[in-house]
Amino acid sequence: METPGVVADRVTPELPADAPAPWAVLSPENTVAVDARGRRAAGCRREVAALPAGTWVTVIDDRLLSRWRLRRLARRCGLEIERELIVLPDFAAPLAVVEDVEWAVHQFWRSTASRRPQCHPVPLPAAMAWHGARVLPWQWTGRLATGRVVVARHR
Repeated sequence: METPGVVADRVTPELPADAPAPWAVLSPENTVAVDARGRRAAGCRREVAALPAGTWVTVIDDRLLSRWRLRRLARRCGLEIERELIVLPDFAAPLAVVEDVEWAVHQFWRSTASRRPQCHPVPLPAAMAWHGARVLPWQWTGRLATGRVVVARHR
C-alpha cells in the first residue's frame, strides 16, 4: 500500500533545469564552464584558447585520473589553477563538493561522511571503505574520486 504524499519511484527531489551546479557557488562570477567529460583534450584546448586573457574558467571531468588529466590540460592551455574541487560521490548525484586540500578532505571524512549507527550491521565492504578513507593519506580521496572541478584563470 502506498503512503499518501510519497513518490515511490523517486528518492530525491528533482532539481529545476535552471538550477546552478553545486560548485558554482565556489567559483567567481561570470565563470566560463568547460565540460571535459567525454571530450578529447584538443577540443577543450581550442575552447579555452578562444577565451580572452583574464577569463575565469571552470573545467569539469568525471573520468578516472581526472586530477592528472585536468592539471595537464590547465598547464597546456595556460590556465593558472586557483582551486581544485572534488565532487563526491560523482556528478550524477553530488552530495558534497570538497576542496582538494588536506584540511578540507580530513574535515569531510571526520564530520560529513558518516556510517550508520552501530545498532545496524554495516556490510563489511562498506565498513572497510569508510575506515580506509579515514586512515589513508588525504591525497587518496582526490586520486580515487572521479568527479573533479578546476577553477582557473586564463593567462
